Amino acid sequence: MVQLKVNRFVSFFALIACVAPISAAPIAKVRRQIQFPELPFEQFQISSTPGGTAQQEAAAIFIDPFNGVDLATLDDSVEKNIAAMRTTAEDAETDLFNTAIDAASGAQKSALEVGKTKNKVLKHTAFLQVFKIRLAKAQASGADTADILADITSRETKLNKNSAADKANAGKASVSPVSGAAQASSPVSPVSSGSTGSSAPSSSIQTPQSVASFKELPYAQFQVSSTGGGTAAEEAAALFLAPFQGTNLATLPKSVEDALAGMREVAEAAELDLFNPAIDQASGAEAAALDVGKTKNKVLKHTIFLQLFNIRLAKAQAAGSDTSSIQASITERQTKLSTNINLDRANRGKASKSVSF
Repeated sequence: MVQLKVNRFVSFFALIACVAPISAAPIAKVRRQIQFPELPFEQFQISSTPGGTAQQEAAAIFIDPFNGVDLATLDDSVEKNIAAMRTTAEDAETDLFNTAIDAASGAQKSALEVGKTKNKVLKHTAFLQVFKIRLAKAQASGADTADILADITSRETKLNKNSAADKANAGKASVSPVSGAAQASSPVSPVSSGSTGSSAPSSSIQTPQSVASFKELPYAQFQVSSTGGGTAAEEAAALFLAPFQGTNLATLPKSVEDALAGMREVAEAAELDLFNPAIDQASGAEAAALDVGKTKNKVLKHTIFLQLFNIRLAKAQAAGSDTSSIQASITERQTKLSTNINLDRANRGKASKSVSF
């Protein structure tokens, strides 16, 4: 049975560099001992979070850990492990996704197809990084690079095609044929209490509601700003998108829409009435952490707003009503959501602080 797991944090790999000795002679490049172990698919798959974010998630796994690193100096084991994970991702596509899609129907089938597209982005990103490492090493040794450059061009074309397909699926339910184990977020240092009026909310991930009992919650029970930066999209999706996967949104009672609208208003009030004044009064690390938290709150707000429009669209379509204005609102909201998700991704691993009503 295909299982869905949405709360998933993409992990970073620690970079441990060897330092070359200083001398008057030219300094040779030192092979970097970066710890990049091969992982099982369930620990690096990205298909159990909603569509639209595959490029950022895949980059966090295979690209970001090497920022600022001379790829030519990497130990051969790094290339070997990335290549092995690329093969695993491709095997998942042919042996798991295709089989599961053939056996599924309806919403489950659609979600698996979204997940398969995300997996293709993951696969091509890993492949591209393998070729970039090979290129760097070939250039460093003075070897011919024509074939590698051709491979990079081919892979970039495939990656861009599938990234575009994933972005077209932004906000859509996605399912992986395996259960993705949640990764621990980067530990952050606690920030001293500021002028937010009370102690900070718990840093644990909030528990999603079920559709049957979905209700408006107080801000402390659905805020996502007290965990480190970089994971807002997954956290917000777990709370406001995942509970409705496989559900015909057109059949939801008005109480669900009202609850979402109420929580969206509270999230916006938190931004304007709490985050902004707290940031103005804070300084240093606390101000920075509150700013990261504010960005995460914006992702939360726009995710709720987007789900509201998704429900309104489904009901309008079921009633045969005109949907042009709702479609325009969805496009506008997706743009704002994507902008803030990217800002949050740039804050990955940074300390974040929430506010209390």
